[in-house]
Amino acid sequence: MAIPVDENPAGLPRLGELDAMIQESMAPDSDGDFIPDDIERDVLGTDPDDRDSDHDGLPDNFEIFGDGIFDPGAFVPDADRDGEIAPLDKDDDGDF
Repeated sequence: MAIPVDENPAGLPRLGELDAMIQESMAPDSDGDFIPDDIERDVLGTDPDDRDSDHDGLPDNFEIFGDGIFDPGAFVPDADRDGEIAPLDKDDDGDF
């Protein structure tokens, strides 16, 4: 069952709040994906030692913020609305 677009199934902060958390973090970024380790581990659940947590060829940061122009009120992307955020979903477009 798909989750409605206006719901935040992962319970994560919206992109504007997440971006502020990233900017304020003093933690290292072990994998070089521009998301500090503490945010990856404690907020997103992504792998702080792997810049592409779901191994789909797209870095975690890109799967969340795209090209850097984003709606601060938007949720962390989950294109197929299955409750698994894009950087953790090997098939976020639901095509297989």
